[in-house]
Amino acid sequence: MLNIMSSALSQPAAYLLAAVSIIPLRPGVAPPGGGAAACLEPVIAQINRAATREDSLTLAGRFEKSPPGGDKRCGQLIAGYLRGMTSTPAEDEWQNRRAAMGQLEEALRDFEDEPRLHLAMGVLLYNRQARTDALRSFGRALDRKMSGEMPLTPRELAIVYYYEGLTHQDYWRDWRSFGQLNSTAKGQWFCGRFETGDRDNFSSDSDDASWLIPINQVCATKFDQNMETYFEPRSNLKRSEYDKLVESFSAAIDVDPGFFPAYQALLGEFIYLEEWERADKIARKLVDHFPDDFRPYTYLGVVYHETGHDSLANVEFGKAFTRMPDSVLAIYESLDDLLLPRQREWLEKQNDQTKAVFKYAYWVALDPMFVTKENERKIEHYCRVTAAELMFSSPALKEHGWTSFAGKIWIRYGRPLNMRELRVPAGRAVFWNYQWGETHQPDVSFIRGSAYRSYRATDEALELSNRLGRGLPQANNRVVGIDTVADLATQVVRILDDDLKPQLLIYSEWPANANDSSIAGIFLLNPRYEPVAQWKGRKPREDGLTIQLGPLTPGRQYQMAVEVLDTYHRQLSRVRDTVTTLNLKPGQLAMSDVLLASHVAAALDDREPRNRGELTIEPLYGSVMKRGTQLGLFWEIYGLRRDRNGRAEYEVEIELRNAEKKRILARLLARITGEGGKKSQSTIKYKNNRPVVNGRVIEWVELAGELDSGAYTVRVLVKDRKGGGKVGRERTVIVE
Repeated sequence: MLNIMSSALSQPAAYLLAAVSIIPLRPGVAPPGGGAAACLEPVIAQINRAATREDSLTLAGRFEKSPPGGDKRCGQLIAGYLRGMTSTPAEDEWQNRRAAMGQLEEALRDFEDEPRLHLAMGVLLYNRQARTDALRSFGRALDRKMSGEMPLTPRELAIVYYYEGLTHQDYWRDWRSFGQLNSTAKGQWFCGRFETGDRDNFSSDSDDASWLIPINQVCATKFDQNMETYFEPRSNLKRSEYDKLVESFSAAIDVDPGFFPAYQALLGEFIYLEEWERADKIARKLVDHFPDDFRPYTYLGVVYHETGHDSLANVEFGKAFTRMPDSVLAIYESLDDLLLPRQREWLEKQNDQTKAVFKYAYWVALDPMFVTKENERKIEHYCRVTAAELMFSSPALKEHGWTSFAGKIWIRYGRPLNMRELRVPAGRAVFWNYQWGETHQPDVSFIRGSAYRSYRATDEALELSNRLGRGLPQANNRVVGIDTVADLATQVVRILDDDLKPQLLIYSEWPANANDSSIAGIFLLNPRYEPVAQWKGRKPREDGLTIQLGPLTPGRQYQMAVEVLDTYHRQLSRVRDTVTTLNLKPGQLAMSDVLLASHVAAALDDREPRNRGELTIEPLYGSVMKRGTQLGLFWEIYGLRRDRNGRAEYEVEIELRNAEKKRILARLLARITGEGGKKSQSTIKYKNNRPVVNGRVIEWVELAGELDSGAYTVRVLVKDRKGGGKVGRERTVIVE
């Protein structure tokens, strides 16, 4: 039997010796020549019924003691075959491997032309890390595939090719990310925070680079700089092994299109190397041959996601989830490794409804682009889980990729920016380079034995993982299909509508190089990340996006996002912020945010403006203005005490400070609608009297005069001359 772990469950292929049509035999009577068929024919059914590795080993012991027909040679053949095929590389299995070797060697002396014995010997040698000898045995099995009364079945032949491919894959894995530090790296590792001593003068061709692991942790910047400068890949030296593994796995698929593990092995390699066109072909073949299995749809989903077709990826994962066992679906949907410890502890105590609300909000909050229908971050997570299972599973050791340390790191942080390996006595030191934030961070390091598939975390990596888990349990530093993510300058003004209900006025710039076909969107979400209001559209006629959202709930905190997606230039411009709406209480003096504009003036010369619609306002799309441009300010005041004529008297104080907190001279105030004011060197003050309409008074000013480049703070303070209250707002403006 062949114990091959699938992506979902451990599903042994218990039918290596598939029932075939052979010469009819009477029990215990050998055909002419006494070949292996006489031994195998009576026990094929029992071997095929063995559902687990333990069942196969039990059969091996039984046939060893009581061989078919009492023929000891048959007992050695069957027991050796079963023990060889069920061998594993696990350290505690050495006795089984030794017993299998003795039995197979003895059986091969009696049945040299039996291809199944050479197959079993090859599997055993493979699990003993004797790869060259294993390849010879697989070659002998192929040379004898049609020998005797029982030629190899298509499934058995596929298994020979599969193990041949695994052997070439192990050779290739030792080299695909391997490299050396060139000679100029000598003496470049000194770090003031780490005492390297004479190790600083190591030889670049040293067989032991394990001393770099602690340097990576303590001096991450120096380590990254040196690896970027001095690391030289050596994968080209063994590229032929990659071609051979592809050839062997492809041959397994050709002779038996229903042999699932060969597809998985190819896909895992293609995904690691990002060969998406080849991965696409294999995934589609799997879907055709296994339409009821969930795994092919997840693989195709990965390909679609990585090639920028998330709408199609979403469809494929949807198909997978309808076919997926509950136990596997729970793994895909689990947030355990993605949450901060306090979040995880809180969530565990909640009921199912609260958990569902939290999970929904969690994924929406991480969605990098609200302007698309798909949640790219959630699809990315599904792809990470799928890839981790494909690339880091160790069937022989019964390890699932998504529960391994390497798999968990991949799921939490995605594909590393760089995957590099250096030689150490135990095999390879593996360094996964990520970029978390602005500063260099230590790489995640592993030790991987030569010819071994498992990545063993170093102590430093375990410590790093725990530290990150307390502050950054997950990250996503890329959006597939997007090369650049830029900040989008936006001005948000909190204001009240005619019914004194909260509104938001949003003014966002249109990116200078954005294509006319770019898609824009403005979104407002409640605290549960449910959509409250949104707008989507194309390039506006104005210089930027202008949108009014409301009415909204007073005093409510909302998540706001403005996005411009330019697929032509592969650029996403966006801003995300939290905004709390105004909450006007009866009798309270309140004020809107200050709206920054390049021009504010009355629309009609013969009528006093009574609302914002009667003004001509050219808003700033963001908070940046060009040097030499006039700066206009607009705001609304609520709750002023009215006189008998429905007018209110108030006093305005305006202060403009630069980044050094120095007050700007009052001469910059060129024009004020209303009465002239008292001007001091620190502030500008004036009194005004305006009509109260719909519970508010509108106010505006224009400043003229050239401001030097830099950042400035505008502070506006309003005092009710009758009611006695005061209210104020600040706004930052940048002059370029």
